[in-house]
Amino acid sequence: MLIIFDIDGTLTNTKKVDDKCFKSAFKEIFGIDIKSQHWEDLINVTDWGITEEIILRERNRLPTPNEYEALTASFIDKLNEEFARDATLFDAVRGANQFLYYLKQRGYSISIATEGWRSSAELKLKVSGLNVEEIPCANSSDYKSREEIIHHSIRLSEIKYGRKFKKAVYFGDGTWDYTISKKLGLNFIGLDVNQDNKLRKLGVKHVFEDYRNFELIERVLGFG
Repeated sequence: MLIIFDIDGTLTNTKKVDDKCFKSAFKEIFGIDIKSQHWEDLINVTDWGITEEIILRERNRLPTPNEYEALTASFIDKLNEEFARDATLFDAVRGANQFLYYLKQRGYSISIATEGWRSSAELKLKVSGLNVEEIPCANSSDYKSREEIIHHSIRLSEIKYGRKFKKAVYFGDGTWDYTISKKLGLNFIGLDVNQDNKLRKLGVKHVFEDYRNFELIERVLGFG
């Protein structure tokens, strides 16, 4: 079995600071205020997909490579500024590091599939203190859609662990995480760190606030 994790709101409690910094960087580079933009209204809820769709809508063109580079750099600068101001904004979800260690000890294969760019993903994982150095990580620097990112995560895992996976479970916090898991035939386990109950309202059977109950989560892995 392959266990795939999202990052923001799933491994790290960085959803709010990530959104804040991305929207601030977007306005700085493109002069477009997207504070009121709901990600659920977009086709591809990834850093690449969000940028492309909004610029197509607002400017009737694709972003240039230089604009992507400038946006990413600004985004990273703002994340670093927020970390310097308040490191607790980048805390790992409770029990996440211990749960990853527990899964490794139990012989599970683990990977990461995040909607964020590689540089921002690496920054958040590093400062959160999570031990993920040897875990394959697919991100929005590789592909635009979440579906492609998850497929890439599986491919990287097959290379890393030297085998094909007949079954995979995806841990995520967003409604789009659940939707894409259903589309791809992945079992899904939800994280509701902020207790907003969105996933439960969608009918997700297994939703946890954190990872502290290792044994209970492991029991539902096959039924996620």
